[in-house]
Amino acid sequence: HSTYGDARESFSTIAKLWTVYLGVDVTAEQVAAMMVLMKISRQRKSKHVDNWIDIIGYAALGGEIEGGK
Repeated sequence: HSTYGDARESFSTIAKLWTVYLGVDVTAEQVAAMMVLMKISRQRKSKHVDNWIDIIGYAALGGEIEGGK
C-alpha cells in the first residue's frame, strides 16, 4: 500500500488502461485475476517462492476489491 497506493484505485486505473488497449471492458477484479495468472505463468518457467507469495497477495487484493462492492 505504501509503495503503490490503494489497490482498488491502482487496479481500477490498470483496468481502464487495459480496456482502452484491448478494446473490451476490464474490471479491477479481472486485473487481480490476470496478475495471478501472470505469476502462475512465471512459476511454470522459473521456480521462485516470490511467485507464490505474490499470487497470495493478488488473490487477497482481488477478494478485497470484489467484497467491497
